[in-house]
Amino acid sequence: MKLQAVVFTVLSTLLLSWPGFLLSREDGAPAGATGGDFPGEGGCAQSSCHVGQVNTGPGRVSILLGGMPIGEYRYRPGEIMPVEVRIEDPNALRWGFALTARTTDGCDLAGSFAAAEPRVQVKQSDKISPCASAPLQWATHRLPKTGEIGSFLMHWTAPSEDIGRVRFAAAGNAANGDGRHTGDVVYTIEASVEADTAVVAQPSINEGGIVLATGTPVVRAATAHALVTIYGQEFARSGVAALVAALDNSGRVSTQLAGTCVEIDGERSPLLAVLPHQINLQVPHLGGLGPASVVVVRSCGTTNEVRSQPRPVDIAATVPAFFHFVNRDDGRNPIAALHGGGPGLVGAAGLLSEGVETSPAAPGETISLFGTGFGPTRPSYEAGEIPQYVNADNPLAPLATQSVRVSFGGMELPGEDIFYVGLAPCCAGLYQLVARVPESAADGDLGVRIVIDGVSSPEGPYITVARPLGEG
Repeated sequence: MKLQAVVFTVLSTLLLSWPGFLLSREDGAPAGATGGDFPGEGGCAQSSCHVGQVNTGPGRVSILLGGMPIGEYRYRPGEIMPVEVRIEDPNALRWGFALTARTTDGCDLAGSFAAAEPRVQVKQSDKISPCASAPLQWATHRLPKTGEIGSFLMHWTAPSEDIGRVRFAAAGNAANGDGRHTGDVVYTIEASVEADTAVVAQPSINEGGIVLATGTPVVRAATAHALVTIYGQEFARSGVAALVAALDNSGRVSTQLAGTCVEIDGERSPLLAVLPHQINLQVPHLGGLGPASVVVVRSCGTTNEVRSQPRPVDIAATVPAFFHFVNRDDGRNPIAALHGGGPGLVGAAGLLSEGVETSPAAPGETISLFGTGFGPTRPSYEAGEIPQYVNADNPLAPLATQSVRVSFGGMELPGEDIFYVGLAPCCAGLYQLVARVPESAADGDLGVRIVIDGVSSPEGPYITVARPLGEG
């Protein structure tokens, strides 16, 4: 996982707007519509859902667990793993899905599901299976998607103990977009996963491998609630890529992901991503400043729990740094920034190679820049809390301190041109600076620095500025 992927992980809900849509089934698929070979389970190619052929088109539906094809995945009891249902068909315009997981006999729910994006919901029913001992669950779309591929994200919590084979079934609807239930193609898949009985390897943290998650220049310190990256080995089984944070029952970012936990001075950290050699997390609230001990825990909370040797990290009152769209070894990196409040991205034209449009900031324009480690806010939020979930009416949380200075290209901004410095409402541990680019700013790459309580962000990050054509 490249360092710049960190910023896309934590900014995804802010920087990327959900695709446009026209409803086909606004309430998602009905319960029991995966087409799986389970008692009472039906399909979606029927008059009450979508009338069409099953598995006759040029496409397919697939299931990935932790970024792995389902055929390569093995579960460990109690672990939380991202799940992606992906539907492909070159002739389709809209997408929907349904997914369930069952015990070996097909009667009962195996584990549980939770949505990982706004377009996904989880339904429950006790009226489908004649042999179920408790209500069953189905993950399905809340709103259909558009685009070349239909991709839906959720989390699956594995059963709390080894129950043997777990059977998954998914149906993906590749719709023609005519607003009716006819002429669509429904693809189905069934696959089973077994419990992973292999010995859990001991994780290890690299020496100097605990850094602020902003990339380069490297910041080897942290502060409470900052976003941090840990590098090492054996953080997860080979092939796992858990890049979507899970939310717990209180709506906070979960402290367990892919069966892994991290403790800082004994406090569990909210986890944003887990890979075999990298973990992205938010530092919990700690009792004081100075050296803190970091431990990575595999199979946490189970009898197979394995812990790394501790590594130290220095906890400071504030360690401000910006996230970047690209991370270069020399630290000269374009800051992750938006025009106004978004969704347009600030950067040189063609900065991002994946077809995402970027454009320079204009002198006098208000832009939003993103970073972490800015320090305490008022009101304060607990680690893992997402401001807009906790306080939807007013999710803003400005810094508690008044000592904030900002400069663009060496020009210090007057206070009236700094509109907001505090938590970004969308995400746990992400900070936002809203400021006006100086009217006198020259075209080119302008270095940006923020100084909070006398502590400066690293030198090197910049924004690209250009006057509109015809001005100058």
